[in-house]
Amino acid sequence: MKFVCTKQGMTLRPAGVVGEGALRSIHDGDFVMVEVKQSRNLAHHQKFFALLDLVKRNQNKYQTTEDLLTAVKICTGHYDIVQLHDGKPVIALKSISFARMDQQEFGQFYDKVIRLVCEHIIPGLPEGALRAELEAFAA
Repeated sequence: MKFVCTKQGMTLRPAGVVGEGALRSIHDGDFVMVEVKQSRNLAHHQKFFALLDLVKRNQNKYQTTEDLLTAVKICTGHYDIVQLHDGKPVIALKSISFARMDQQEFGQFYDKVIRLVCEHIIPGLPEGALRAELEAFAA
């Protein structure tokens, strides 16, 4: 069962009737396994795609946002290596979807992409200037 909770002090409380019902089904004293994931921030996701668009418009190597996204996933290590039946290794890109990455993971990926852009894709671009422009977009 999955449901949304809010943190209050050192406890988690259900944030709605679905969660309340789920907790009622567990007996006092029962042990349960809990996985905590912070919901993704939609504005941060949109800011990431604004970053890709901004970078795409200010360089000549990547013609599409999709090509740039593929490159940043590879350059930041956001992939798995899969062995084919003949033993040949291939790269399998990981997803950045809301279902696959929580906010903390996405934030770490975003920061890696910012550094990659400033160090390798548009070398010399000050990280602070890039972040400021993206914050202005988000405002």
